[in-house]
Amino acid sequence: MADLLKLGTVVADAIVPGNLSAAAQYSEYTQGGLHSGKLNLAAIYEITLERRQWGMQASTVTGETYELIQGLVSTNLADNGNWRLKPGGPGNGGPDVVQTTGTSTEDVMSQDAVTKELAKKVATTDPRLSDPRTPLAHTHTASNITDFTQAAGTVADSRIGVQKGQPGGLASLDGNGKVFLSQLPSYISDVQEYDSLAAFPATGTPNVIYVAKDTNLNYRWTGTQYTKIGDGQGVESFMGRTGNVVLTQADIDAFLVDLKARVLEAENDLVRLETDILGVDNRVDTIEGLIPANASPTNKLVTVADLSSGGGPTTTMQFNATRTVGGINAGDLVIVDNNASGQALKLILAPANAPSAGLSAQNPVRQPGASTAVVLNYSANKGTNDIATVVVAGQTVPPPSGTVNTSTAANTDTNFTMIVTDNKGMQAGASAQVLYRPLRFFGALSVDPLTLSDGDLSVLLRGLPAEFSDARQQTRSITANNEYMVFAGRAAGWAGAQYEVNGLSNNAFQGKTFNFTNSEGFTESFYVARGGQRLVGTFTGTVK
Repeated sequence: MADLLKLGTVVADAIVPGNLSAAAQYSEYTQGGLHSGKLNLAAIYEITLERRQWGMQASTVTGETYELIQGLVSTNLADNGNWRLKPGGPGNGGPDVVQTTGTSTEDVMSQDAVTKELAKKVATTDPRLSDPRTPLAHTHTASNITDFTQAAGTVADSRIGVQKGQPGGLASLDGNGKVFLSQLPSYISDVQEYDSLAAFPATGTPNVIYVAKDTNLNYRWTGTQYTKIGDGQGVESFMGRTGNVVLTQADIDAFLVDLKARVLEAENDLVRLETDILGVDNRVDTIEGLIPANASPTNKLVTVADLSSGGGPTTTMQFNATRTVGGINAGDLVIVDNNASGQALKLILAPANAPSAGLSAQNPVRQPGASTAVVLNYSANKGTNDIATVVVAGQTVPPPSGTVNTSTAANTDTNFTMIVTDNKGMQAGASAQVLYRPLRFFGALSVDPLTLSDGDLSVLLRGLPAEFSDARQQTRSITANNEYMVFAGRAAGWAGAQYEVNGLSNNAFQGKTFNFTNSEGFTESFYVARGGQRLVGTFTGTVK
């Protein structure tokens, strides 16, 4: 800036008389441009900073003339990125001022010419410009457009015609002003008919209505199955007819005739039922006549002696069949000849009963490590026929009862069976199990179980109440006298256990896994949990 002592020439459209700042009012505006003889440094800086235009020139005190070759970035004339030494300028053999809008670089312009040129330019304060070179964005409203018409053949009308019936365009109308069917979605017009629901495609298409012609019901595909359209609670048929049924007097008359016939048929059934009941009564009377007066009230079956006294073992019995069964039709005369033991009547009046069986194991649930020896208790009772054989755990034993000695594999659950067979081949069965289960313990301890060795802890736990179980879930009433509430059991399944005391969640429980040795001498992994503090009184403890 120190080199910029006087301004040579400024382009005409950058000089607006009266718009220079107070600092630039010392300039002399004459024909040919702005002479800088009276400009001070502040005026030079302001003019060069605000009038950034190609064609601006400036002179140094030594007479060289520089020309601005691009938008001003630097006011330093030595910065050749913005300034270029102009041949023929003041000090270079040229005039003091050049005019950049004429036909020659040496043409001068009068003050009037400059004013006229300025009048043709747009003021830098015009709101449509951000600066003299860059237009601002702007919009137009419908009221700004005055040359648009809707007459046939216009560009706008042609554009509408191109968009008709096109994707993302406009719907076409037929001669009645309605949308063409081809332009409607498929679910409005796509209906497919099949003989039945079973005949529908395995995979349906969304937005298609499927009609089952056998039921006249409509369905749609949900993506996974066919769903009936409607709530499915309506009447699908009436009096054997489907569709839009209109009830007439003839329909009512026909219904009443049919109803009357059904009532008559029901009455006939009742008459037949009464006849059957009467026949049963008569047969009961006949049977009772065969029972001797001194027969036991708990056993009124006909005996061989009764048959003999009533006509002998060859007495022929006959009766009319009342229903079709076993090749005998209702109304047929059925004749039964007794054998010497009256077997025919026995089969009719006293069908054979099967035998019965009972089996149990001593010490059925035991701790791991316990003895594998098992003693089974059995009983076999005859039914109608005598017992032929009794087999328990693969051993044939005598009826009616006794014991069988057998065994299991070590620590293995075992199921034992029993079969009783009578002399007519009728059978009965029974079974018994021996299970190996650990004990789980609960109660109160005066010492902290977490500080004890595995052996000492095993001894203390064996003295607490216990029961056979693999599960940890339990609820117990525990009485403590300045003691810890304690739960213990097989380690498997105790991870993540939750505890409650008197129904309230308790997060103070702590525990550890250790090797527990049971009363049978068998050792396995156990888990012991104890409450966070000693208790006095009776409490309800729950493990979840």
